[in-house]
Amino acid sequence: MRYNTQKKAKKAGNIYLPHGFEKAFYNLNPSQMNQVQEELMSTLAWSTTTFYSRMRGVYSYSPREIEVVESVFRALGFDAWTGERTFLNTAEYETVKHE
Repeated sequence: MRYNTQKKAKKAGNIYLPHGFEKAFYNLNPSQMNQVQEELMSTLAWSTTTFYSRMRGVYSYSPREIEVVESVFRALGFDAWTGERTFLNTAEYETVKHE
């Protein structure tokens, strides 16, 4: 079911994010893009079409999907929804990487 408004998504128990995680995805380098795509598709059982639709924000996200997307991007040092870097230096990245 396609949700194009916050109201419809909320009624279904989901969260509508109009731009999805597209900004963060395109801030990754190509090898990280492949890693993120494969991890999200396997963890959430998304098809390629579903991945790109969710990435662009065409559909709303369930709470579980939001949790998984945020954790995947957090591990790479990006905020999933704004595309901003969260690690300012390599030491911060190494600390989170080994947790």
